[in-house]
Amino acid sequence: MPYDFPLPQLLQDRLTASYNDAIWTKMSVPLSEENIGIDIEGKFASKGKPVLVEVHGTGIFVSDEKFSNSSKLGLTAGYGFKLTYSEFENLLDGKIQNNPEIPIYHFDEFRNTSKFPTLYAIVLDFDIARETESGRLDLEKLYDNPVFQMRAGSIETATLFLDKLKNEYNDQKFGNRHSFNDVDPNQPQGRLLTLGSEDFGIGDGGLYYRGKVGTLQEPKPLERRI
Repeated sequence: MPYDFPLPQLLQDRLTASYNDAIWTKMSVPLSEENIGIDIEGKFASKGKPVLVEVHGTGIFVSDEKFSNSSKLGLTAGYGFKLTYSEFENLLDGKIQNNPEIPIYHFDEFRNTSKFPTLYAIVLDFDIARETESGRLDLEKLYDNPVFQMRAGSIETATLFLDKLKNEYNDQKFGNRHSFNDVDPNQPQGRLLTLGSEDFGIGDGGLYYRGKVGTLQEPKPLERRI
């Protein structure tokens, strides 16, 4: 499934889609990305602290030209694309290429907000993000996982999605994967997200999968609760 819709919308669509639908069985690269760098001016954290910026509905790597140019610069550890310092600074101001300025929510504000625009971003202290578990995790642990909540786009969507899996399937796990422990936040960098079945869940390997989705082997279907 191509790079068309933000991750929160895909999770919302899964709430009502059949489990045989491609939205459940095919790997997709959503229109969402994660960027990491230093908050030099202390806009969302203490000055000089690293932050994670979750962007939904747009992004720095949306344009094919930017994606191609970034590919030529090579990957960082943890398979991220390098950003310039000015690109990351602009992102913290809500400025992404030629897009109108988008709203940026500090994670504390995000947790207390119920409705969001089509294009927006959320900022979290990177040290907190790095401490979260990565892998196929118990559903109960994901309810309070800030990285999963940011990826879901709202607390409500995160809760409804986990409730659905919890109530309907025996395997009480879902993938929420990241490579934050391999990241040097002093080098600004970004990653596209991926969404697969519950065996894979959500990951940050979209830079690899972009252009390859649709050719991947279909994930194993979920086991419905009897």
